[in-house]
Amino acid sequence: MMVRLLGNAMVVGESPPASARASIGVGKPLVLLARLVVEGRPISREAIGEFLWPNIPTLKSQASVRQALYLIRRAVGDQALEEQHGRVAVSPLVETDWRRVQAATQRRDDAAIVEGYGGAFLETVPVLDVQEVDQWIAFERARLQHLFARAALREVERLRQAGALRAAVDTAQKLRQLHPDEPAHWALLLGLLRELDDVDGVAAECLALAYRVSIGALNGTGRGREILAEYRAMAERGGAPVPVLALRDDEDDEDDED
Repeated sequence: MMVRLLGNAMVVGESPPASARASIGVGKPLVLLARLVVEGRPISREAIGEFLWPNIPTLKSQASVRQALYLIRRAVGDQALEEQHGRVAVSPLVETDWRRVQAATQRRDDAAIVEGYGGAFLETVPVLDVQEVDQWIAFERARLQHLFARAALREVERLRQAGALRAAVDTAQKLRQLHPDEPAHWALLLGLLRELDDVDGVAAECLALAYRVSIGALNGTGRGREILAEYRAMAERGGAPVPVLALRDDEDDEDDED
């Protein structure tokens, strides 16, 4: 059994329980499972209740804890959780992508980090309006995003130095896909495609970049426009069609007039 906590969080395996993902949902039971995985040590039921249900009476919070643990066992399996004296932990037999990324980090294996990172931590979990829970998710999400980005940049450079440009492009594309609002990641990918003389690849990425810039989704929009202008011209010189979205010269003129 495999528990995926990065990206589209779910339970996967050769023979998962029927409707496993639906049975655990994307709310507090999933957050509890993630907390147990990340914590790596037994947590008391009382501490779980205080973490996830801090503003309700103890009896009600403990009933919610029992229900959440039941849902986890139903989704992942009866052996997923270990409990002694009211303290709960996730069995080491349960595989998770989070654990794989952590193990790769300890080995300083950038390639394994890039492979194992499938997206933001608990990406599908909505804001739960429990301050400590939301802050914990945000902190762990930011930590893993930073870890992945650094590993991906190092791996791109390693592959590039080894002459494996296509593999470097694949890694840079994953970095761009998971961190689309960083102009430097677009510049890195477009630069690698230019090294490969992949004009069509440059054109395709220019289209995607034009969309991000046109809807104002890119951090540092001005830098995004500069990157787009540079590489779009290169693609056009190579004969590749580069569709123009909302990024038009007259928009720049209007900005200048203002």
